[in-house]
Amino acid sequence: MIKLKDIIKESGLITEGYTNYWKQSEDFTSSEWSKIVRLAKKTIKKAEKLGIVIRDGWGKGRPVVNNKEIYLNGDGENNLDHETFLITKKVDTKRKYSDPGSGLTKTNRKPYDAVVATILVGIQKIAPKKFSARADGSLRVGGINKWSNEY
Repeated sequence: MIKLKDIIKESGLITEGYTNYWKQSEDFTSSEWSKIVRLAKKTIKKAEKLGIVIRDGWGKGRPVVNNKEIYLNGDGENNLDHETFLITKKVDTKRKYSDPGSGLTKTNRKPYDAVVATILVGIQKIAPKKFSARADGSLRVGGINKWSNEY
């Protein structure tokens, strides 16, 4: 059984950097999504303890983590936001310009990359047959900056 604390503690798992990419082939089950939500909340909490401010998808209010979606960005007040990170429980079939279930987030190596990368690595471990992720540099828990709030 995969323990969420072990996922967060791991490092150096895949490759990641400037842009994070993923492919979700089918909807997550309620059990999988529950684990993903717990992972996201723990990851955000860890980031905030390390001084990394996580906001909603617009880089403003609180990040959104609920039974339908995870929607976040960096801190827009300090120019530490870039592109929105959005993962949904159900495969997104409404995107016009990409394959259903595929997504990407350009973090520009900003500190919130730590959260995006950690969540993606965790989802791969929770649902490996229906989710894959990769990035430009090295995708690992803690992101390209290894949990640093330096940019």
